[in-house]
Amino acid sequence: MGFLHLAFWVVATAFGALPPRRVGTRLFRRRRIGYMRRMRLEVLPWDGTSPPSEHALAERLAAEGFASFCWSDAPNAHYDEHEHDRDESIWLVSGAIRFGAGGRELALSPGDRLMLPAGTRHTADAGPDGATYLIGQRG
Repeated sequence: MGFLHLAFWVVATAFGALPPRRVGTRLFRRRRIGYMRRMRLEVLPWDGTSPPSEHALAERLAAEGFASFCWSDAPNAHYDEHEHDRDESIWLVSGAIRFGAGGRELALSPGDRLMLPAGTRHTADAGPDGATYLIGQRG
């Protein structure tokens, strides 16, 4: 394997792309869907017109490669600062919850989604009516 070919392989693998594959005389590009972009800390507001359903949100998480489960917090529940070893997508189904991360306060309403990269130190506080959310994990 030549130096340039090796360099391409290392860079392509780091960004989730695989080198072209030759089948007969045709050249095909291969890539891993869903892993091309590194996750960043952000809140994605709800884009629907009707309230979110747990089932629909779970299907969307699965389509993006997340394994998910439902979690509920009691009113005013508090989680001290901690971190996770995997990327997480937290999608609020009902109630309210606030996260403290990256020097910011990130508040979620039903349907809003928090993208939480692995290793991000954060706190969490459920609202006065508690919170029910899906936690999607990947990686």
